Amino acid sequence: MLAYSPEQKRELKAFLFLTVFLAPIVAVGLVAGRGFVVWIFQMFAGPPGHPDALAGREFDCPLPCGRSAVG
Repeated sequence: MLAYSPEQKRELKAFLFLTVFLAPIVAVGLVAGRGFVVWIFQMFAGPPGHPDALAGREFDCPLPCGRSAVG
């Protein structure tokens, strides 16, 4: 049977804590923080889009009518 030293056991516990708990929490926090920053920015700067469309003016769209760039 394998015998692990106390240092190896401590390192394994630290590794599991970092990979199972800390890394996912930090990742979710970073994504949520960036979303919050974008949300606050858009409150002041307005939503993304073509400046003429946001102003209510006609503009030349590079896509044919009724078609989207995605599909």
